[in-house]
Parts: sequence; C-alpha cells; structure tokens
Amino acid sequence: MKRTLFLGDSHSAGYTINNDGQALHWTENNYAEIYSAQNDQPCAIYAQAGGCNRKFPTWVSCLLDRYDVNKIFIQSTHWNRCPS
Repeated sequence: MKRTLFLGDSHSAGYTINNDGQALHWTENNYAEIYSAQNDQPCAIYAQAGGCNRKFPTWVSCLLDRYDVNKIFIQSTHWNRCPS
C-alpha cells in the first residue's frame, strides 16, 4: 500500500507546549497522524525538533528506500534554520 511521507522539524513532530510551559513532541498535535486518520492513508513521519532542512534530502532518500510512496509533505517553516 502506498504511503504519504511527512518531513520537518518539531512542528511536524506534534510540537505543543503544556500548561507548565514545557515543550512536548509526538503529541496529538501531529498533522501527519491527523491526515492519516482523516484520509485513511498510512503515513511515515521523519521529524526532529530543531532539525536542519539540509537533512531533508537524506531523510527523503531513506524513506523512499523503505516505503512505496504516493505523496511527500515537507514542513517549510524555518527554511533558513541550520546549525551554527
């Protein structure tokens, strides 16, 4: 079965802040999982908090080697984010 890929930084990893001000990841605020449930479409997520977009080509390559893919969504916030 074909799968949809999602790549990005913390915003693709279900980023949210709890009532104590603590940043959380892989919560229900995860667009890929919401998309998967609403569209009955299996998804794969490759995301990392603070992830640099220069890693995206490697991540896409890795996921294309593992899955039969029909769509790729790339979270485009912070295109200029890269390590110092």
